[in-house]
Amino acid sequence: MPLPCLLDVDNDSIKDMIVSPFDGSQNVSEDYKSCWFYKNTGTNSSPVFKYQANNFLQGDMIDVGSGAIPVLYDMMVMVYWIFLFVIMGNVIPLIITMVI
Repeated sequence: MPLPCLLDVDNDSIKDMIVSPFDGSQNVSEDYKSCWFYKNTGTNSSPVFKYQANNFLQGDMIDVGSGAIPVLYDMMVMVYWIFLFVIMGNVIPLIITMVI
């Protein structure tokens, strides 16, 4: 069942209409093109809604698909550089450790 909402989404002080499907089952709802924007070209007391887009704000989002979940990953990596210096026939190692 569609869920309409009156909001001023384009900052013109006139409430526009956003319609989004609402379904308890996640398998039936549309993932893309599911936020319809109707611009109010009338007034708040006498609205005239004109269809603008069926993917309001969705086209500007990063979407990796339905069922996606965020995963945290520890990016701390130890990096070792080993420099070998040869001084008067002797090899002297210099080890530098850095956390990235």
